[in-house]
Amino acid sequence: MPSLFTGSLLVGLLLLAGSLARSHVGRKRIHANVFTNPPLGPARPSDVGLEYRQLRIPLNDRVLQAWFVPAPQPIAAALFFHGQNDALSSLVAAIDRLHRQQITVMVFDYSGHGESTGTPTIERVRADSIAAYALFRQQATSGPRFVIGYSLGAAVLLDAMHHQHMQVDGVILASPFASIRAVAVADGMPAWLSPIIPDVYNNIRAVARLTQPVLIVQSETDGTFPLRMAQQIQAANPRAQLQIVASPQHAEVLASPAAIGDRADTYWQAITDFITTTGRASVQ
Repeated sequence: MPSLFTGSLLVGLLLLAGSLARSHVGRKRIHANVFTNPPLGPARPSDVGLEYRQLRIPLNDRVLQAWFVPAPQPIAAALFFHGQNDALSSLVAAIDRLHRQQITVMVFDYSGHGESTGTPTIERVRADSIAAYALFRQQATSGPRFVIGYSLGAAVLLDAMHHQHMQVDGVILASPFASIRAVAVADGMPAWLSPIIPDVYNNIRAVARLTQPVLIVQSETDGTFPLRMAQQIQAANPRAQLQIVASPQHAEVLASPAAIGDRADTYWQAITDFITTTGRASVQ
């Protein structure tokens, strides 16, 4: 997955978006830089031997696509929020890693991503997430439940949780950024200019509101979001724990072991250990 904002062109667009933040044009600029609307690729869970159900989530003016992949003897279930430039087909290796630990997984595409219809905006993706959570609750009828947000998906998840109570046993933020403003600064914008960027998707502020156990997992070699961002998020919530691992790179988190070897094994082990331990505690 590419950086959320890469290169001087995108920084320039964000500057323009900030100056026009109160206008319709400004909102459109922000949405154009955050959501990339990738098409669905060919990969499916069945490619790695997993049975799954294709689900549809109808909303007012659009229909979202989702997959539900049940584990045969589930210890927990997880709803996964994907990152920028991802679609369901990007998530097969992640689904497989979780499934191997007997975790049932549901994934969904935001508006305009994969084969989900509609045009993504912050408000529509928020509604997408709330609708996906409602379906997740219907599908995962028993046992501990978790939500996982990867990269941009961490921000999408936290934004949705601020607007809709989600009855989950734990929250996992995988390779998150601190805020849109912080990303702009990390990409080269002078910090004194950052207030012109609309303060949307502020994960530091959002995580402080959570009362559930929180895991933040970040790689030292992420290469997209600095480690200090994960540390800032963790510092905002005393219930949050930060797991720092040696690898992989940001774009490798969703890659299969066949493509990257064992570089993401410790990263995913941190996630599955948190689900196992927290889920066990929730049923005691």
